[in-house]
Amino acid sequence: MRHYEPELALVQLTTSIGDAILDPMLLPKELFLPLIRAICETPKQVIMHGSRNDIGGLKRDCAVAPHKLIDTQIAARFAGEKAFGLASLVRNKCNIRLDKSSQRSDWGYRPLTERQILYAASDTKYLLKLWKILEQEVITRGLEDAFYEECDELSRLPASKVRFTPQGWRKMKGIKKQSTLVKSRVHHLWAWRERVSKTINWQNSRLLPPKALLALANAGIDGFKSVRLDPRVLAAQNELIPLLHSPDPLPENDFDSTEFENWNKRELKERLNKLLQWQRLTAKKIDIDPGFFASRALLKRIANLKELSDQALLEAKVHRWRIKRYAETWRLVLDKSML
Repeated sequence: MRHYEPELALVQLTTSIGDAILDPMLLPKELFLPLIRAICETPKQVIMHGSRNDIGGLKRDCAVAPHKLIDTQIAARFAGEKAFGLASLVRNKCNIRLDKSSQRSDWGYRPLTERQILYAASDTKYLLKLWKILEQEVITRGLEDAFYEECDELSRLPASKVRFTPQGWRKMKGIKKQSTLVKSRVHHLWAWRERVSKTINWQNSRLLPPKALLALANAGIDGFKSVRLDPRVLAAQNELIPLLHSPDPLPENDFDSTEFENWNKRELKERLNKLLQWQRLTAKKIDIDPGFFASRALLKRIANLKELSDQALLEAKVHRWRIKRYAETWRLVLDKSML
């Protein structure tokens, strides 16, 4: 679905009986919702892949999510896989090639094509076989408790909702190297894109993708000729030219730093760097992607704590499997005598 507020477009499932596709756009709600609740509330494990968005969508549209979730993408991460997309895993682990050509097609358009239907069915067909292989690898690594906790946390995610982050542009790839002028243009284009996307009910990343947004900010008004843009962006030239030609300066305090209040900037940076060094060494040792093993955002929260008791770590949303294994090491790494 390419609307501003996404909607559940299709539910694929495979059971011991066979494969099935449920279409919420065609099935009456009084039939569709009880089916989804029955599937999610089963005492059996529900196997999904890369379920974060799916869980949020199910809760938003159906007010329910699987009670016993198994996510094969999470299992692959704990198994040390470097390519953890479904097609790659099924090919490498099950020796089966999936046709992913329909992955980015418009699933909100009806009727679905035969190729889309075949693709949708293949999305769940091999999950059980894949899980049985990955399960053993996770157990061999002694990480089953970590895996199940991560799956439980996923199942508790709130319902999806589009949330506009005014400073989200600061996380765009390559933005830190840009000039003050370009950053100011990006800031204003970011806000314009959100406002227009909401008005026309269209995904903002499709109206003006990040790569195109940054290219337009760099090129200025010449970008209307040199950058490949959506026709609706081109049609808004009169509105956008002032933003590109002479944008208002960035607000002085437009970066939210309230997240980090316990240490000054230098101290926090030192603490974070120590944790990042620990992250890289430990992740390499256990052969897990560092960003998954302990994300930078997580390490920032830990670095900001004044004391690293188990309770303080839990309140900072550090998962129990990390606390059990690494809390004592973090205390040593961040001990003042080691600074």
